[in-house]
Amino acid sequence: MVTTADVRADVLSTVNHWANDVTHFFSYGTFTVLSVEEPAYIPDSYTESTRLKSENMLAITYTDKTGSILQFKAIPRYSSLEINIVDIVEQITVENVIYHVFDSKIAGDKNYVVWDTGEQRYYVGANLPTGQLMAVAKSVK
Repeated sequence: MVTTADVRADVLSTVNHWANDVTHFFSYGTFTVLSVEEPAYIPDSYTESTRLKSENMLAITYTDKTGSILQFKAIPRYSSLEINIVDIVEQITVENVIYHVFDSKIAGDKNYVVWDTGEQRYYVGANLPTGQLMAVAKSVK
């Protein structure tokens, strides 16, 4: 028979396991209407498939012929963003911008780049090499 204490312990263990596999980007501040730039470079095989824009978010999904997805998102810098299950984290500084590069070594997992400029936080993720994701990220000016 499962007791309340057993359930509580299982839930706590699950939450701790999940929290250990998530990288959080969070800053305190006020929310503002988003004024963002979009990538000037997207790999040739990708075309825009969906776009969602609101006052404080822009999310664009690009898809290639095989169905692979490249995601671009812009949110206020003072928003929370989570990156799930990554292996290698590297910080690369280019022209006074710090790019957080997440390179997964698990086949089929996405790689990610996250960076802040001005009042915006940007995110790009795909099952592409991090070098290509950095090219997309650096094209946002």
